[in-house]
Amino acid sequence: MGSTAGSTVNPTAFRGTLGLALAMGMGRFFYTPVLPLMVAALHWGSAPGAWIATLNYVGYFIGCLVVARGWVEPDRLVYRASLIVSTLCLVAIPLSENLIWQGSVRTLAGIASGLIFVCITQRIPFVARRPLDSGIVYAGVGTGILVSGAIVLAASSFIEWHGLWLICAFLSAVFTVIAWTWPMPGPCLAAAKPTPSPPRHRPAARKQPRSRLLPDAEPWRS
Repeated sequence: MGSTAGSTVNPTAFRGTLGLALAMGMGRFFYTPVLPLMVAALHWGSAPGAWIATLNYVGYFIGCLVVARGWVEPDRLVYRASLIVSTLCLVAIPLSENLIWQGSVRTLAGIASGLIFVCITQRIPFVARRPLDSGIVYAGVGTGILVSGAIVLAASSFIEWHGLWLICAFLSAVFTVIAWTWPMPGPCLAAAKPTPSPPRHRPAARKQPRSRLLPDAEPWRS
């Protein structure tokens, strides 16, 4: 029975896998394989792509920072809103070729990616039944990168870069539906902070009387 239990897949861990896949592997890193196609089609130099990628990194830093500083509580509402935003950002990229639009969308996508990463990873200790479960969740990053590369490799010969972003957005929406129920505390529980318990007063230790059977430890004072 132990071997059977060890071979079963924890469905909750699998939800975390897809959550990290859409946030990190697709929401962040789909830009890497599709960028050469965009550069060729839009006649970009090296600077626009570099700046847009940098803005995505800045957004990711902001997403993690606001949680680390306590400005945003990583609760169920933040997690699910970030899933939606990450998917919508994939849809928004092909809507305009304007560099300001592209940079703004990628910044927002980075923020959503950072928030999702924190929301999922902080709950892994409460979800993992075995050490293997943690690895399954973190495998979502590589899974998303693999999916991103596979989309471009399989479809770039007959679909333009606009369509590739939409394919990725569709898969991200499917992953969002599955990852939606990753266990996160509600807004009230996440915001509630435990109140410190009052200090307990310990009874004073009683002085043990010196035994009369023992010799005086300080004979010179007698």
